[in-house]
Amino acid sequence: MSFRYKKIWVLFFISKLAYTFLALAVYSRFTTLGDSAAYIASSHSKVNWFINSTAIMDYTASSASFFFGDYGTHIFFCILAFYGIYTSLEKANLNKRNLYLTLVFLSLPSIGIWTSIVSKEAILCFACGIFIRFLIQVHREEPIDKLIGLTIAIYIIGIFKPQYLAVFIPILLFVKYKNTYFRSISAKIIILLSYVVTIISLAVIYNELIQQTALIVSSHFNPDAASTRDEALWKEPYDFFTKLPYGFYISFVGPTFAEATNKITHLMSFIESWIIILIGIRFYLYSFLERLKNLRLDINILLISVVIYFGFMFFHYPFGVMNPGSAIRYRAGFLPAMFIMLMYFNYHRSKKVRIS
Repeated sequence: MSFRYKKIWVLFFISKLAYTFLALAVYSRFTTLGDSAAYIASSHSKVNWFINSTAIMDYTASSASFFFGDYGTHIFFCILAFYGIYTSLEKANLNKRNLYLTLVFLSLPSIGIWTSIVSKEAILCFACGIFIRFLIQVHREEPIDKLIGLTIAIYIIGIFKPQYLAVFIPILLFVKYKNTYFRSISAKIIILLSYVVTIISLAVIYNELIQQTALIVSSHFNPDAASTRDEALWKEPYDFFTKLPYGFYISFVGPTFAEATNKITHLMSFIESWIIILIGIRFYLYSFLERLKNLRLDINILLISVVIYFGFMFFHYPFGVMNPGSAIRYRAGFLPAMFIMLMYFNYHRSKKVRIS
């Protein structure tokens, strides 16, 4: 840990512990904390635990609770998420301003809560952080270390959220070969278009399965929470695509304005979502306009940013559109990785390509 930044990391770790206790002592009185209690009590089946994310959570949480107790198990998962964030940002080596901005962003309530308790989001934060560290090493052409950790990280992502690999792997391949096979601007643009077309084509092929999966996901949320929407967004066979722009928005923001006025937790989530959106707009525009002002543009960064934004939002869309609770909770699994990668690729020193 860099001595210069030791204090901010200590404060960030304390904030995560504070979110652990806030979630258990306060937030749990307004809504359920997902399946945390069930994982600790191991009420789910452990059938095929090696390839089943829920069974893995059961085994890990119940085993940890045997040694640490319920509160200690939540802290254990909090530490895992903290390590994922720390190891990726330590390798990213951001300047002080950008590091502080990143940690403030990652301290927003929904991210802080869902990655500081027993949850799949905490595990994903841990695994994605390790993968991002590896990605940065590849980008900098450094020797790859901690291969066992990397193998575990890829395994976890593949079991818990395999769709995230459809964002991480293309970025990894692009970073690895951007100066060889994808050296020309035309090749880079073709790669981007191919990625988008491939993702949409697969979604068309599996459209019915995607919609069925979305309905199943929403049915798993507690009906007493009054979050699942009575009227589905998709009514016609291809509404998944025709309503995609609004779907991107509502699956990220979570509650609509009307829903936000009916429940205090929805109102808090709605306000936080718009804070995140405004931060994202400011971040991207500032980065882009600074380069544009100097008539310089890094085409690599631009394409990577598009893949990150489009990829994560597209894969989050069907899981967050039916239920405001799922929208807020599930986005906590990818937002840390998304913001850390965007911050690194937009602010590392790189060779610029002049606009012609």
